[in-house]
Amino acid sequence: MQSQNTIKLIQNHGEKLKLITRCLNSITKHGNMSYRLGLKKNLNISEVEKLYADWLYLVERFKDPVEKEFFNENWLNAGNIYMDLSKKEIPFFYADFLMDEKGTWIIRTIGDDIQSFADELNNNEINIDMYFNQLNTEYEKKVEEFYSEKYQWDIDLNEPITDEDIRDVMFPD
Repeated sequence: MQSQNTIKLIQNHGEKLKLITRCLNSITKHGNMSYRLGLKKNLNISEVEKLYADWLYLVERFKDPVEKEFFNENWLNAGNIYMDLSKKEIPFFYADFLMDEKGTWIIRTIGDDIQSFADELNNNEINIDMYFNQLNTEYEKKVEEFYSEKYQWDIDLNEPITDEDIRDVMFPD
């Protein structure tokens, strides 16, 4: 049984959920995009509405203050990605958890507008492998910056971290 809030939000975002359904179906037809986004192909609107209802159910039950502050009832979680229904253009992104004292969530944007992204894919304007390699490079830099600022670490994610490195950070002289 869905709550009144869930029913209201699904109704309020109905047109966007339809647009997202079309865009996700278009996007997942390309190469390994279904795998990259953690989505099955050929979603229908009922499945997308169910994903949103499931997301709302989960958001209502978050207890951790970090999660309550970060996650949003105007987001849709589908597969490995999130979409922000509160924006006119619907950005879509990964939400990544970084380990620190309290835990930190960061957004790794895939695209600022899911419809434009789908159109560009359909028009062969995006090289998927190059695009995601660039996203991963930007993410690695963001993670390096996060940890270097937070802990004054000088790390390179391309180099293995040794027990000595961890000891030096955890137990500085």
